[in-house]
Amino acid sequence: MATRAPDGRTYLSRQYASYPYHICRPQIVEGDPAGMMTLYLQSCAGGMFEHDRLAESVRVDARAAMHLTTQASTIVHSMTEGTASQTVELSVGSGGCLEYLPDPFILFPAARFENRIRLLLEPDATAIVGEAFLSHDPRGGKALYRGYASEVRVERDGELLLLDRMAIEDPSEPVPGAGERYRAHGSLFILGMPGAEAEILGAVRTALAGVAGGYVGASALPRAAGFSVRILAEDAWALRQATLAAWSCARLAATGRSPHPRRK
Repeated sequence: MATRAPDGRTYLSRQYASYPYHICRPQIVEGDPAGMMTLYLQSCAGGMFEHDRLAESVRVDARAAMHLTTQASTIVHSMTEGTASQTVELSVGSGGCLEYLPDPFILFPAARFENRIRLLLEPDATAIVGEAFLSHDPRGGKALYRGYASEVRVERDGELLLLDRMAIEDPSEPVPGAGERYRAHGSLFILGMPGAEAEILGAVRTALAGVAGGYVGASALPRAAGFSVRILAEDAWALRQATLAAWSCARLAATGRSPHPRRK
């Protein structure tokens, strides 16, 4: 749980982690908005394996601010017939800010993975939530993962703002965007910035136009909830550059400061 201290800084007021998770010491990154805390979530397991069921729960209290990320990408190892899954529960109090930007999952051949994110926003809360994955054959071949599914659910005051679902059942089939050229996929959701959607959307589209090696787009969400960014990239580098461009625009619009990429 991230809580705002009387001096304006955000600190961890409560934490619990069991294997394979490790919560690093909170950091203050130069150039971030005043009081924002950066937190790295590490895994000690060497990746995710068949039948793994992982769960995370993160709370940002009122007027607190946190950037939550991982130390590196997470490998989803090859499987015979099962599936691995991760469920993430996020909540942001009134006036709070959360940036949830983990590094991409790396899907090895025959891997199957399900990723579920649920975000609860209170009034005046803002959030930037990302998810990404890419395909990799450690033997240098072109073998692909077996399946990937994700669900992002966003609610505010008991109202459903966003339900985004995606599934790739067999990437070897000639599905647009899931085949030979684009091996890296990403989504970014910028939420809770009323009155600035058009300005942010225009800036993000301009920034993404300069990113090479990908096919990207940004769209407004219904009911002025925010907007989403979709990224299809030829490799991890192009995926990272597109994500950084969109994140930087959203951070600048929300706080007046551009972010510095975290050291990994």
